[in-house]
Amino acid sequence: MTHARKPRRHKRYVKRPTVIPMLVKSQYAIGPLEDWLRQIEIHETVDSVQGEAILRSHGDGFAYPADGAVDGVADFFEMWATRHSKTLDVSALRQVAVRLANGAPIDHPLMERVKALLPTLRRIGALMNRDDAEDLIRQTQIKAELEAGAARAQGT
Repeated sequence: MTHARKPRRHKRYVKRPTVIPMLVKSQYAIGPLEDWLRQIEIHETVDSVQGEAILRSHGDGFAYPADGAVDGVADFFEMWATRHSKTLDVSALRQVAVRLANGAPIDHPLMERVKALLPTLRRIGALMNRDDAEDLIRQTQIKAELEAGAARAQGT
């Protein structure tokens, strides 16, 4: 007695969203900063638009003001450290952001401090789970909007 197979039910193909590994996402976040620092080291210049230093994003290809981008990276990792009860000194990134905002030069010792911090930031980003990363990004964006709103309110 042979068993006849039931005919297969043909399902409609549904393309699932591609999940980018956190290691790649970490590169999207930290890669532009590393490229920017490398450009300063090699050429002693930065890309700028109308006199404002910019960072080019690997993710979307857009250019963002460098002082805000560096400050945002510092906020992100500072919030991560607070959330996970870890100590992480991002003061070097903060100093770079302040110097960029004020048009001051970035000296070699500060560059070395930032370069020493990057492997730690890369490791944290690579080991972070997706939900935590998305929540921290959202929290960083909210903080930036609140600070921008407070600055507008003081300006008027």
